[in-house]
Formats: sequence, C-alpha cells, structure tokens
Amino acid sequence: MRNNLMERIAIAPNICHGKPHIRGTRIMAEQVLNLLSDGASPDEIITEDFPDLTLEDIRACIAFANQPTTLKFLRKERGNAGSSSNARVEALLLRERAQ
Repeated sequence: MRNNLMERIAIAPNICHGKPHIRGTRIMAEQVLNLLSDGASPDEIITEDFPDLTLEDIRACIAFANQPTTLKFLRKERGNAGSSSNARVEALLLRERAQ
C-alpha cells in the first residue's frame, strides 16, 4: 500500500520550486504536513484548506515524510527560511513513530 501512496507524490524542478507535491496539483507535501502538525485533522484540511485533496493524498504526504531520505531532505532544508515549519514536521513524524 505504501508504494501506491508514494506514487501520489511528485518532484519536478518546474513545479513548486522542485519541492515534493501531490501529483497533479501545486500543493506541496510540506503544506499538508504543516497543517497536520498545527493540529488540523485530515477532514479539516480537505474541507477547509484543499478541497481537491483526498484522504489518500494526505496519507501519501505522511508516508512520504516518513521516508529516511525525506528526513535528510528536511534537515538539509532547515537552514533555509522555512526552518521552523520543518521542525514542526519533524516533531509530527516523531509523534507518529512513537504511536
């Protein structure tokens, strides 16, 4: 199932500044993860923020973020302007793994 979820995430240099995004959209995985780490539920994200997304898209963002290479990417990006949001994403991932 994880492989099917991972197919929903794309990285293209000309879309979202080369950051991981949900395939077929310009919604970055980081945006979804930030909303989750701020306490939004998947249903709230779909209804209030990104009505074009599905629950599977949100699960794909979480699955993508749980990849070891993604954690390296987030740590590398930490030196950039969005470092506080990356820290929130890492905290979310640690909570997910602890459960």
